[in-house]
Amino acid sequence: DALPILVFTCPSDPVPNPLPAYRYTLHGWEDGEFVVRDNVLELDRWMTQNADKIELHIDAPDVISSAPPTHESGRSRAKSKRGATGSSGVEKFLAEAISFDVAITQDPHSPHLGGYLWVTSLIVSMYFTSRRHSLVKNRTLVELGAGVGLVSLALSHLGARQVWCTDIADVVTDRISRNVKDMENMRLRVLQWGAEDDMDAICADIHATVSTLDFVVAVDCIYSEASAQALVQTMLRLSQQPSALNHPAPATHSYPSSQQLLSDAQQTTPTILCWTEVRNQAAQDMFLSEAKAVNFEIVVVPTEQWQKYVPYTMRSDYVNFYVLKRAALSSARV
Repeated sequence: DALPILVFTCPSDPVPNPLPAYRYTLHGWEDGEFVVRDNVLELDRWMTQNADKIELHIDAPDVISSAPPTHESGRSRAKSKRGATGSSGVEKFLAEAISFDVAITQDPHSPHLGGYLWVTSLIVSMYFTSRRHSLVKNRTLVELGAGVGLVSLALSHLGARQVWCTDIADVVTDRISRNVKDMENMRLRVLQWGAEDDMDAICADIHATVSTLDFVVAVDCIYSEASAQALVQTMLRLSQQPSALNHPAPATHSYPSSQQLLSDAQQTTPTILCWTEVRNQAAQDMFLSEAKAVNFEIVVVPTEQWQKYVPYTMRSDYVNFYVLKRAALSSARV
């Protein structure tokens, strides 16, 4: 059977102009000398993973949406005051400018893939920054395989209601716990994919803390055929949590709308946002096959749709973006 690959039409989120800006500094040893590479802009996996410490700075402008003028108000658009509801011919304020810094340490020689940073995490952090008003603000999210914790830290700074940052025990203890400090809206949890006790614990924690879960985030988690089934089973378990996405977040758009993704009935379960650098096509195929087998609808976001939200230096053609949603058993495939 062919996989249910859908073309995803992004919600009417404006593309920030200018786009969020970033710079990062790498501290580490190269050829026996300690080197500090300041204000790095180009993504370089080798340099990034060879560093002992990474400092990231992000600046993002206001997010404004423009509605076309009507015949009655066909004058030039004017920026509305913050908090205005917006109307035809008037720009609507969605999110104020934000600036923040993240500093992470890592182990270039870690035996675990999560012990050092993968550059897709930088791309995803910038994507969420551009769409913070609809994807992050007041949302509840779980990140799978968080590694050094960059994406979870960015989500926390961007105004998430609650973020669960998860990985295997060694990575949580030895790495994430060193990078995540004093973040009131962030929880560290051990979650080994497919482990029933770990899944029971985090689901209980979600229920006791906020009751609902909006998004499950996975960045560079598809790398091995051997782990694909356990990853999908973990996504499946989390997707059975109730979601508040059928209600708009305060002063923002809901994401995605039922017309733009799947049916109204499916908006009561979390949406899974999955980015992956394609290094092993067999692992990609296995993941998609396993997801289909447990009744996930799979949306492949066209590259040109997600790339417009990140800086030009981050527009990699080797990164896939999947959106997964649990299909209603009684509904026909879209």
